Formats: sequence, structure tokens, C-alpha cells
Amino acid sequence: FRTSLILAEAGLQQPKTVLIHHQDRAMDAFDRLGSKYPIILKTLTGSLGVGVVKIETEESLSATTQLLHKLDPDMGVLLQEFIVTDFDVRAHVIAGKFYGAIKRPIIKKDFRSNVALGSVPETITLTELEIDHCIQAAKAVDGLWVGVDFIPAKDREKDSPIFIEINATPGTKGYKEATKANIAKDILTTFKDRTTWLKTQPITSIYSERD
Repeated sequence: FRTSLILAEAGLQQPKTVLIHHQDRAMDAFDRLGSKYPIILKTLTGSLGVGVVKIETEESLSATTQLLHKLDPDMGVLLQEFIVTDFDVRAHVIAGKFYGAIKRPIIKKDFRSNVALGSVPETITLTELEIDHCIQAAKAVDGLWVGVDFIPAKDREKDSPIFIEINATPGTKGYKEATKANIAKDILTTFKDRTTWLKTQPITSIYSERD
């Protein structure tokens, strides 16, 4: 959810997104979303496509949020606009530079495209606009190595991609097979150079001057 706020602040396009604070407010959240069914429901702690549910009706939304909050009363839940597409893209940005990308086709009889769930990735060449926006997205979240997931616009040369997620621990399954690039070796080579490391500022105690 914080990522969606950061991307919005950076002016990058993404699906409409709202946070459900409580199971009893699910319908209010849907109204705030301003979208039609189907919609996407995501738990804030999901990964590899698990924790992402396609919601077709009001009854399904109510029942799903009730179940999730019964399992964990403190579970955070997002609602997102559902965008129809045949594939999405996972782009890797490493040390502030675009590294490469794969096309992830939607899995048959599913709505997700995660390689961990069975999608077979293919190589893809991004447009200059897509590359520029991926770098902007990585920079917005201070990512040293991130997987930037997006749905391409219909006119990829002129229109902005629609960002789905920025992954701080991106999987690389299928990347080497699709692109023939040894991403693990290249990442290690990149970060052997300490100038690529993220430097934190030292914290000065508020008591240091008094002492």
C-alpha cells in the first residue's frame, strides 16, 4: 500500500487502489475504488501470486474479507481495479539502471501471470518510455535491485505503462531461460563495486551536544 502511495506521488500510472481498514468497510472501500466487478483483492503479505484473488461479485467480496479477517483480524487488504491483459512484464532495475525484462503471459484458466504458478516467460524489448518509467519507479522506492511489474499500454511508444508492483526481493525463475542472460552473475558483479551500495546517513544522538 505504501508503494502505491509513493508511485502516485511520483506521478506514475497504476491501477486504482484502496485499502480496506476493516471487514465491515469492504463495501465502502469498493465504492471509493470507483470501479466495476471484477476487481482484484490483495493481502498485504502475499507473494508469488498467493494472496491475490479475483472478486466477481459483492457477495464474494463480503465473504472473502470476512474469511481473511477471521484468519487474521489485523490482516491488511487492498482492492484494485482489474485490468484485462494477455500478459504483464517483469523488468529488473539494478543499481539505478535498467537490466532487462521478460514478458509473462497470463496462465490459462487463471488471471495471474506469476512464473511460480506456471506462466512461461518470454523475452521482450521495452520501449524507451517503459524503460524510463521503470527506472523512475525503482528510484521512487529507493530500490537497489527491484523487479518492476507492469501492464503495457496499448500504445507502448506514447502511453505510460500501468505499474502493478515493485518487488524488493524479485524472483528470477525463468529469466535466464527466456533471455539467456546470467542475471545472478551480473548482480554479484554489480554489487562487488561498493559505489553501487546504498549509503545511510549516520544518526547523531540528540544528547551528544549536551554531553
